[in-house]
Amino acid sequence: MYTVQALWTMARENIDATIVIYANRAYRILQGEMTAMGVKEPGRVANDMFGLDRPNLDWISIAEGMGVGGERAEETESFINAFQRGLATDGPYVVEAVI
Repeated sequence: MYTVQALWTMARENIDATIVIYANRAYRILQGEMTAMGVKEPGRVANDMFGLDRPNLDWISIAEGMGVGGERAEETESFINAFQRGLATDGPYVVEAVI
């Protein structure tokens, strides 16, 4: 969510790159920061703020809306296949790896 606009730039400039988005459905970096600050058990409201799951983000639809093709992978084999298709595709391609 921090740099999603980069997908549009990749489409505009036709940058030949395969982008892997690890969709963990949460702001894990912010959860880590809370832990680093000594918060052992965040409350319900804090936990709710760090979730990206109501609704789940659809990274492929977001990418397509910015002119970048791609596909979602939820298993190892489908990830390998999607990544290989991305490498074989001219221009930008997104693989959403649901973890």
